[in-house]
Amino acid sequence: MKRVICALLTFSMLVFLASCASDKTANTIQPMKLTAGQQEIIGLLSVPNTQELMIFEFNSAEAYSETEFWLEVYRDGEMIGGGIGLHTYLDSAEKLRGRLAVIISRNEANYQWTLSLTKDGGSSSVTATSEIIEEPALARVYGPMSNPEKIGDGKEIILYASLFSTESSLPVYSYQTLQEHPELLEEYAYAYLIKCRFTK
Repeated sequence: MKRVICALLTFSMLVFLASCASDKTANTIQPMKLTAGQQEIIGLLSVPNTQELMIFEFNSAEAYSETEFWLEVYRDGEMIGGGIGLHTYLDSAEKLRGRLAVIISRNEANYQWTLSLTKDGGSSSVTATSEIIEEPALARVYGPMSNPEKIGDGKEIILYASLFSTESSLPVYSYQTLQEHPELLEEYAYAYLIKCRFTK
């Protein structure tokens, strides 16, 4: 219960931070640009190997009627689950502007994933847990996308990845390369991906 309360309080802080920043880049989704003070707060709320926090913002130059944000879990390149997602529909297509906050918490047994979306004056959120795969990982690479990505009709975009290997080293690819060549996920023992898609 304490973890749930902590996640909700953390989300409230993220929403406040998100309301304090803006970006004029059209037709992209990207990590939100934070002030030094906002980055410091995010750093204080993030705990290495225990909790990660990030905010993405999107601004479409074209009209869309659906937005989707979801989690995928892979073992040796085969998708074995997900269990969390936000899917919004509009009665008619329109240009979209909004922000997505992601909170990832970990305890000894589970990951807790919280996705919180603010868009056009409305908001929604979802929280779910997934079991930690019991497999010794010697190497890990993780983090959000580093550059803005163009939004396109039906285009899947990787926003965040956490990739594990049982070897002492692991290959590193751009998220765009992983999206275009999903067979590369076979090179990792397991992987967690957060993706999005905009549909006209």
